[in-house]
Amino acid sequence: MSLPTFPAYAKVTRDDNERTPNWGVLRTEMDGAVPKQRSRWSRPIIRRNVVAWLDSAADYQAFEQWVGVTLQGGAGWFTWVEAETGRSYRAHIVDGKVAYRHMGGPFWQAKFEMEYL
Repeated sequence: MSLPTFPAYAKVTRDDNERTPNWGVLRTEMDGAVPKQRSRWSRPIIRRNVVAWLDSAADYQAFEQWVGVTLQGGAGWFTWVEAETGRSYRAHIVDGKVAYRHMGGPFWQAKFEMEYL
């Protein structure tokens, strides 16, 4: 079974998201010396704060349906294409939490944090 893809109608601009790689760096304090560090992982876990713009009430309802049903309450995985690289990743919404905000008129925002390898 293939993964669902992030909906094309949910527009995400580069200004609306922040990309944070986490290499799982471990630090060990040393007696009177500089702490030693090493990364735990060979690939970082990327966390991204995302603001998706929804242009209509229908898009808002479709996105809420996509998160609720397709992603099983936000717990499921989906395919995310990173704008900076054009590469596809397997991603999920952290804790399944999405905050919706009505922006006036037909416009909505969906804010969430996602992570992927």
